[in-house]
Amino acid sequence: MHPNTFFAAVLSSLSFLANSSPLATRVPHVVHEKRDISSSWVKRSRLPSAAHLPVRIALSQTNLDLGHDLLMEIADPTSAKYGKHLTPQEVGATFAPSDTTVDATMQWLMDAGLSRERITLNKNRGFINIDLTAKELGDLLRTDYFVYQHSQLGEHAIACDQYHVPSHLSEHINFISPGVGLGVSTPRPNKRNELRRRGDSSCPPSPGASDTSLENCWLSASPQCYNALYNIPKLTDPHPNNSFGIFEVDVSYIQSDMDKFFEQVAPEIPVGTVPKQFLLNDAILSTNLTSLGQVEADLDFQVAWPLVYPQKLTLFESNLTQTQVTSILTSGLNISSPTAASIFVSFAVEDLLGSIDASYCTNSTVAPCGIAEPPKVVSISWAPNELEITPAESTRICNEFLKLGLQGTTVVICTGDGGVADRNGVCKGDSQDIFNPGALVSCPYVTSVGATMITPNASVKDPEVAALFANTTLSSGGGFSNYFPAPWYQTDAVSRYFYANPSPYPTYTYNGSNSSIGADGGRFNRLGRGFPDVSATGNNLTAVYGGCLSNGGGGTSASAPLFASVISLINNERLQAGKSSLGFVNPALYANPQVLNDIVEGENYGCGFGKEGFSAVSGWDPVTGLGTPDYPSMRALLMSLP
Repeated sequence: MHPNTFFAAVLSSLSFLANSSPLATRVPHVVHEKRDISSSWVKRSRLPSAAHLPVRIALSQTNLDLGHDLLMEIADPTSAKYGKHLTPQEVGATFAPSDTTVDATMQWLMDAGLSRERITLNKNRGFINIDLTAKELGDLLRTDYFVYQHSQLGEHAIACDQYHVPSHLSEHINFISPGVGLGVSTPRPNKRNELRRRGDSSCPPSPGASDTSLENCWLSASPQCYNALYNIPKLTDPHPNNSFGIFEVDVSYIQSDMDKFFEQVAPEIPVGTVPKQFLLNDAILSTNLTSLGQVEADLDFQVAWPLVYPQKLTLFESNLTQTQVTSILTSGLNISSPTAASIFVSFAVEDLLGSIDASYCTNSTVAPCGIAEPPKVVSISWAPNELEITPAESTRICNEFLKLGLQGTTVVICTGDGGVADRNGVCKGDSQDIFNPGALVSCPYVTSVGATMITPNASVKDPEVAALFANTTLSSGGGFSNYFPAPWYQTDAVSRYFYANPSPYPTYTYNGSNSSIGADGGRFNRLGRGFPDVSATGNNLTAVYGGCLSNGGGGTSASAPLFASVISLINNERLQAGKSSLGFVNPALYANPQVLNDIVEGENYGCGFGKEGFSAVSGWDPVTGLGTPDYPSMRALLMSLP
C-alpha cells in the first residue's frame, strides 16, 4: 500500500471514532427487521431530521408458550380446566418481561445519550416509550426514515427499510415502532349511497329501506331479519355482570342517527339510549357525520343493540390520528391524507388493553386507564392487512388477544371486504398476484367473521350464500395467514377442505421470512391459519347514517358485531346459570360444526376485482368458515359446557 494511502485510511478511521459514541464502536449491531416483499408503497422523500416521532419498543415477554397451552386447556370443552379464567393481575404477573430484558434495553438507550427522564416504561413492563426526532431514532437504529406513499390510494406512511439493534438485545426486543411496517387500510362498511348518507336529515329513505317485513329481508335486512335468520330470542333478563364492548378507532357513533334508528327501526329501545363510554387518548364523541369512518360506528351499534337490548353496550374509542399524527405533521412535513401506520395498530390495541388493565399504562398515559372491567366479548371492525405490518408486531398483538382470552373475553374481528386482497383489490408481489390476507383476524386466538347474504327474492328460511356486496366490487374476506400456522383446533377442518377441494392456485410454505412469500409462483401459504372461523349476514342492512334511513349498509364489519351479539346472549344465559363466560370459543365450535348453518354457495374475489378467489363449499371454507349461527343449537352446546 502506498504510504499516503495508508495514512489517509488511518486518519479516516480516527475521524470515525472521534465522531462515534464509545458504545457504538464496541457493540456489534444486527439487522432486527427488514422489509423484503414488494409493496404498493413508494418511497417519496427522507423524513426531516427534526420530525418528532412517538417511539415504542416492544420488549420480549416471558412464558408465552405456557400461555398458549393454558388458553387451549381453558378453551377445550374436554378439559377439566374449561372456563377457569385468570384475573388481569394473574395475566400481568405471568407474562411480564424479565428484569434482564428491561435493564439491558434501558441501559442501551441511556448509553446512547438519552436521559432517563425521557424514557417511560409501561407498568406491566411490556413497552418502553420515548419521543425522539427522526435523526435521533435513525442514529439509534442505524437507519434512515422516509415518507412513503401508497401508489393507488395516495395515503402516506413513515417507515424505514430496515433497522439495527445491538446483537445482545435481539432476544429482548420484539419490534420497534415506527419501523419497517407501512400503512394499513382499515375496512369500512359498504359505501353504497355514500352521497345520500352525507345529506341532511330530511332525505327520503333508500328504496325498500322502510319495509322491515321478513319478506323484504333480502333487500333491507332489519334486526327482525337477524332474529328470524338465526332464531335469536329476545333478551328479557340481562345479567349485571355481562358486558359487550365495541371498539372503534378515531370515530364514534352519531347519537342523532342512533335516535332515529331507535324510533324507526328498533322502537323497543328508548330514544336517548347511550352506551357506556371509555374515550381513550382524549377521544371525543362526534355529534355530526363528518367522515365515512363514522358510518362504521353507527353500523356497529345499530346491528348489535337491537339483538342484546336491554343489555348495555360499551364503546371503547381510541383516538390515534390526533395524538400520533399531529406531532409528525407539525414538524414541517407537507403531506396529505396521512394513513394509520403500523405503529398505530399497536397503539390502538394498547389503548384498549390499558383501559381494562392499568398495568399497560405509562406514567404519561391519557386517562381513562385501568377503569374498565374486561368485557365478556369485544367486537372489532377495524382490520389491516397482514403484509402491511411485520411478523413481530402481528405476533405481539396476537399474544395480547391471547391474554384477553385467558381472562374470559371473546375477541371477535371482521375479515375485511377485499376477498383475498385488500379492500382496494390490491395483492402483493411484482405481479400483484400473491394473496393479501388480513391481519388481526389471522391470529389463532380470535374469532374471525366473514359475511353472507340473502339472495334476491329469497326468504329468511332459504340458505344464505357468501356475500358479494351490492353495487360494489367488494366481497367477504378470507384466506390463509402467512405469519401463523393453522392451529390444532382447525387442522382437521382445513385438511378436509383441501382434500375435497384441491387448490386451483400454486401455493407456498411460509418459513418465517417474508422472502418465502410467493416462492415458486405460489399465491398463498398452504399451511397457514385459515379464516374466517364463522360468518353472519352482512349485506343490505337497514341503518341510519347522517339522518338518512338506508338499506345500503354492510360488510364483514357488520357481521362481526352480529356474531358477537350471539356470543353475548349465550354469555348472559351462562352467567345466569352461575357459569363462566365463554371466552375463547373457537375450539368448541370447530369440534361441533353442526351447531352452525353450513354455507355452500358463493365466492370471494381475488387479486383485481372480478377475479375468483375461493369458493364456499360443504364444511369449513376460507370464505364463510364453519357457517352462520343457529342460536338454539349453539345455545344447547355452549350451555352444556361447565
